[in-house]
Amino acid sequence: GPDHSLKRVAVQLALVGMFKELDLDHLVVLRGAPNGSARNKVERSMSILNIGAANVSLKRGQMPEWAEKRVSHCGSMQAVRDEARKVDAQREKALEQVRDLEEKLAAS
Repeated sequence: GPDHSLKRVAVQLALVGMFKELDLDHLVVLRGAPNGSARNKVERSMSILNIGAANVSLKRGQMPEWAEKRVSHCGSMQAVRDEARKVDAQREKALEQVRDLEEKLAAS
């Protein structure tokens, strides 16, 4: 889909970000033949393997109770991501408060 198209700047920036975040020495990105799945032997065989996974869903693992409560009202993955950002922001705020306290204790 468009989220995997190497021509899109957003995808290119995501790959650069991944390269830097993971501190990689080398990153190879490949793509299949566009609109050529029927002629590509590897992709053609994969489509047969995917038939067994059609109309199948997987159950996710159980999260801690506080996390289940946080995402229980979410109706989409975007909503779950938004909740995760809130948790990250709260975590950063708490860590900053701990750092401030450590500095005060070290100064006295």
